[in-house]
Amino acid sequence: MRSASLFGTILLALAACARSDDALTVLAVLPNAAGLKEGASVTYRGVEVGTVENISFSDTAVQIQLRFTRSDVPLRAGDQVRIASLGLLGDKIVDIVPGPVSARALNHADTLGASPADSLAAARGDIAQEIVDLFLERLNSAPNRLDSFRLGSDSTWVPTP
Repeated sequence: MRSASLFGTILLALAACARSDDALTVLAVLPNAAGLKEGASVTYRGVEVGTVENISFSDTAVQIQLRFTRSDVPLRAGDQVRIASLGLLGDKIVDIVPGPVSARALNHADTLGASPADSLAAARGDIAQEIVDLFLERLNSAPNRLDSFRLGSDSTWVPTP
């Protein structure tokens, strides 16, 4: 029993050492983070480069701590962040939108701001939500319509008179 406890303590210490590496950690500040979860992917130019470590609130915004797992990403102080979806109804991710290449390199604990809203992406999200709502409305009304049918003698559904 005591050796299992010692082994567990050693594992926790090793995990803590593994987390104390020199990975770049920055803060992103957004007006909202609809659907984003801790552990979500962070991408740069379509490549996964990190994860969402923590999501917290300020009086006027959502603060998202980003931890970069790659050191070769050319992050700049002028870069911005946006929440994006993987696919039409997929998981939410944080996408880094590259800023001017003349901006200084991003440092540990710097803050990135929000990218202006993409009107096409917003429209796609609105349309997708309307499709889901219409589907659910039709699905919910289906039992009422099925009550007006019966199984005929030839094993087909026929309207109830």
